[in-house]
Amino acid sequence: MNSKLKLSIFALMATFALSACNQKPAAEEVVAQVKIALDAEKAKNEEVAAQVKQAVEEEKAKEAAARAEEVKAAEVKAEEVKAAEKKAANAKVVQAKKVVAAKHAQAKSTAQAAMQHIKAICANCGEVVAVNVVEITGKGSGLGVVAGGVVGGLVGNQVGDGSGRQLATLAGVVGGAFAGNAIEKNAKKTKSYDIVIKMEDGGERIIRQATAPGLVSGDKVKIENDVVVKN
Repeated sequence: MNSKLKLSIFALMATFALSACNQKPAAEEVVAQVKIALDAEKAKNEEVAAQVKQAVEEEKAKEAAARAEEVKAAEVKAEEVKAAEKKAANAKVVQAKKVVAAKHAQAKSTAQAAMQHIKAICANCGEVVAVNVVEITGKGSGLGVVAGGVVGGLVGNQVGDGSGRQLATLAGVVGGAFAGNAIEKNAKKTKSYDIVIKMEDGGERIIRQATAPGLVSGDKVKIENDVVVKN
């Protein structure tokens, strides 16, 4: 109750007290006026309360609307982020496919080049690495043993006399036989030529020839019927 209403009621109360001795209708009139004043104040308070309630509800509505806008903005942002992540993921997939395709193309090209190289390789062609001379000792026929023994025996028979001459003769025969065999083998000794070739397919071959091939290291050659010829 505000001060103005209080003063009005007080004034009415004072008027009622002063007119206590007056007629009854005057007192009832004062009471009626007080009631009217109270009802007016009550109505005013109710109006103010209604206004406050409406203001509170409007504020709540504004806050709810603001929260709804925030939620909506967050949802939109989340969708944008999701779309951006999806786009980035798709870009990575596309890039990965491009890399795989490039590697596949490179591997295919390398394989084709290798196949062409293999087709171009000459299976019988290569390069001389070395030419090695091989001496082969001849085989004795027995004639050298016999001849050597005879010569050795004759020589030994001329040494000493008696049993010493016999021993010398025997030693001469044995020594002469060995010497004669060695001489015969050496006389029959032959030479061969081992040609070491690095083949184009990566392998290595050795071809033996009875005659000098006339080749040196680095010469390009070809093997035809087990014979090495310059290529």
